[in-house]
Amino acid sequence: MANQDLLFDISKADLNQINQQVIIGRVGDGGLKAVTVTVISNGTPYDLTGKDVVFEGLKADGTHIIDKDGGVVLNAQGGIFRYVFPYQAFTALGNYEQAFFKVVRGNQTDTTLEFQIKVLENKVEMGINSTSFISDFEKLKQELKQAYDDFLEKIKSDQDATQNIIDSTKATIQTLQEQLNTLNTKIQNSDIVTTGQYNNDMKTLNDQISQFNSTVDNIQKTVDSDLAEMKQKVDTAVADKMDKKPVVLANVQDIISTGVYWYDTNTKNLPPKLNSDNANGFIFAVFNDQDNGMVTIQGSDWHIEKYQGAFRNWVSNSPVLLFSGTARSGDTIKLGTGINVFSYLLFEIRFKTDYYHTTVQRKVPTDTVFYINNAGLKSNGKGMYQDEIRLKYTDNQTLSVLECLSLDTEKMEISNPDMYITAIKGVF
Repeated sequence: MANQDLLFDISKADLNQINQQVIIGRVGDGGLKAVTVTVISNGTPYDLTGKDVVFEGLKADGTHIIDKDGGVVLNAQGGIFRYVFPYQAFTALGNYEQAFFKVVRGNQTDTTLEFQIKVLENKVEMGINSTSFISDFEKLKQELKQAYDDFLEKIKSDQDATQNIIDSTKATIQTLQEQLNTLNTKIQNSDIVTTGQYNNDMKTLNDQISQFNSTVDNIQKTVDSDLAEMKQKVDTAVADKMDKKPVVLANVQDIISTGVYWYDTNTKNLPPKLNSDNANGFIFAVFNDQDNGMVTIQGSDWHIEKYQGAFRNWVSNSPVLLFSGTARSGDTIKLGTGINVFSYLLFEIRFKTDYYHTTVQRKVPTDTVFYINNAGLKSNGKGMYQDEIRLKYTDNQTLSVLECLSLDTEKMEISNPDMYITAIKGVF
């Protein structure tokens, strides 16, 4: 079995952790490609006792992998586990859009940083189809198929018992028919048979044969009808479970039990800002009871907890894009959601002196002016330049760009250059 080693600091305190190895497979691989993963937390082994490991990935073609079965903890106190990739992990040519491991204990979860998976082309083997793979859903399908097979075996057993009754009845009919043939032969051979005896025997035999024939026909018709009806019901149930798209969830807050749910853009109370890759898909819910549980958008970092009957706010481990575009002096920015749910905000800015500037900004009260400056001063040998953008939140979701200024210390002049904000992201 091919194996690679990976190392993650699950605290994610330093987003620039050591570069992870690239996992490379070929279309058609699976079952023999493994990784041995060491998980630490702030430099010390992360205890995996009582925890399960889940692999989640978004393949190059947009199909998902959510696998709870491939991970095995090797050294719980040492934070070491092994994961074997399933066949469906290597069915789509190209680079994964996202791949990471999730550590789960009950309704508690944490995730590693992302790592890269590259799937090479397979020009030899044909007919390798790429579909979404959710291990819990695959288990449900297998259980349903097994129940269907068990039912058919039971029906066959019952049918065999019924068939024995039919065969016995047919044997009785055959015996009666042979007796009738014998009687006719005696008559034809001029054996002594009185007219009364002949008529009485013939009537008795004909009545018995007619009755038995009717019984056999009715039994056969009933068995055939019941089998056809039952098979149709089972086939319909299997098709509904295995072949049809699940019913769209109307409202996330309707979830009260463990299960897999399908959502789309019409579903209410989704996270405040989903990217286009998560416009629709599966929601996985784990509930202790109808008032306490955890709901996760599969293929993303979004999760929300229901505690004592009330849903809390959606949370994501990754920065959430709240604005993207060009916002200059005098412009008003409408954010994707209110800032109160975030710990701090990331601003991407095009300064005059620093075209790729990114700054971290803590939340400030509404109607309060705050300033964003370039991190360092740029010098031309004679003087230096200081850039500044002044902003103000008019409400929890609306931001006004008041002014963009640049100071030239050589000329001691303040100008209004073309500076602008290109993106704002929220961090929980």
